[in-house]
Amino acid sequence: MAASRVGVAVWRVVGMAAMGIGVLLVTLAIWGVIIEPRLIDVRRETAALPGLPSAWEGRQVALLADLQIGMWMANTGTARRIVARLVAQPPAAVFIAGDFLYEDSDDLAADIDEAVAIVRPLPAAGIPTFAVLGNHDYSIVAKSDPPHPAMAEHLRNALERAGVRVLENAAVRIPEPLATRQSGDSRETALYVVGIGSNWADTDQPTRAINAVPNGVPYLVLMHNPRSFVDIGPGLAPVALAAHTHGGQIRLPFAPDWTWLTFVRDDPVHADGWTHGGFGAPGNRLYVNRGIGFSYVPVRINCRPELTFLTLHRADRPVPYAHAARTQSARILISNDVAFTQGLAAFGVLVCVQYAATWLQMRSRRVRSRQEQPSVAVLQWTISRRRARPRARHGGMRFVPLHEVTASHRSAT
Repeated sequence: MAASRVGVAVWRVVGMAAMGIGVLLVTLAIWGVIIEPRLIDVRRETAALPGLPSAWEGRQVALLADLQIGMWMANTGTARRIVARLVAQPPAAVFIAGDFLYEDSDDLAADIDEAVAIVRPLPAAGIPTFAVLGNHDYSIVAKSDPPHPAMAEHLRNALERAGVRVLENAAVRIPEPLATRQSGDSRETALYVVGIGSNWADTDQPTRAINAVPNGVPYLVLMHNPRSFVDIGPGLAPVALAAHTHGGQIRLPFAPDWTWLTFVRDDPVHADGWTHGGFGAPGNRLYVNRGIGFSYVPVRINCRPELTFLTLHRADRPVPYAHAARTQSARILISNDVAFTQGLAAFGVLVCVQYAATWLQMRSRRVRSRQEQPSVAVLQWTISRRRARPRARHGGMRFVPLHEVTASHRSAT
């Protein structure tokens, strides 16, 4: 009997624990699908570039990526809000690191029109806007998918008509900041951007793209896939920008190094932030943006959509890196942008633990009560039986209790 009661209690505990885990998972799903994708993480970083002209000293450029228009539940609202913010506070230039679309479909023309409509306000506001294409712009969802060059060409032409300069293994000069142009400053102001083709579409040629920059002119390198960065020679990409990873899209709270990419990728990959030693050639440095949209599933957990502002400084002077203390960026230490999500997850865990502890306490009281009740019942049954038991008779003789004998003797006297 006791063993069966313990078994029932154990199964109830297991059931309640499973229920608590289910509640936590549902909470995370609601957060990851509905709430977090609408929260914009604005990152402000510092980039040191050798030979940076004085006209560009302290200027800000912006980086965004991965709109993924055409995917179910695409995050178009967040993309529009990011563009609106850039128009309201225009940087010196905007770089878009590819994946405007998700894949080829019957509504491809409509998807291209929507993607172009989202970014059109940037060049319309006079902001120099440059872009490269990503694997999804060739309808490559999985690495083994064949590319669709016609789809990419259609998108490229539409973006160019809207004023977005699309680069594929090419380099162009970024127009100098407006204040410099208005002042008529004759100082050298040349700064180039190098755009590298899609790695998965097998169109990336980093060496060819960098060789297009005039000798001695500083440049930034823009690509979609961080894998292209690995193929750049030492010292040829002091500041490079990429996307593609979505930051892993699902990142474990309190363990930012563990993302979805940890389980699905065989080759080394840098999820987001500045690269650290061992990724890329010496003298090169890459920043990976987490993007805006999704891949496969429309969820982001502990990995908010990102808009990056990079303040440019000349490399041969002390540069106040905002994140110098954490050399591996968000991959090692917990950064402030995920603190709220971590707090929410911790709160959910604490609620589940408290709920389970309360239930166990109540359950233990019930078990103790049930264990005590049989003893009381047996005692009551014994007393009632003794009261109802007839007085014993032996051999025709009746045994009379002592108190009755005493009472009769007193009455007789």
